[in-house]
Amino acid sequence: MSNKNICCEILESKIETAGKRGLAVIPFKSPYKPFNYIFFLQSRNIDEENKTGIHTVIDIAIKYCPWCGTNLSTLIEIDEKLIESIAFRNKHLIKLF
Repeated sequence: MSNKNICCEILESKIETAGKRGLAVIPFKSPYKPFNYIFFLQSRNIDEENKTGIHTVIDIAIKYCPWCGTNLSTLIEIDEKLIESIAFRNKHLIKLF
């Protein structure tokens, strides 16, 4: 991906691993507040496309990049279209209810 609008290389790599085993960061467009995004740190024990086994998924909302400390709302200000496209691509990975 190598996008200069993402605060650091680690966050960029964790955005790219959405749906895979391990840690990922997933921006999610809030259904409650239009034009607002929530960033989730997600942990999975099995890849999302693997339909066998017991899937354990843990989501926690984050406000700051866990690796460099950047306020994630600045990423939206810098390139909202990028965040919107990532959120749309991965919206199936976040279950609010």
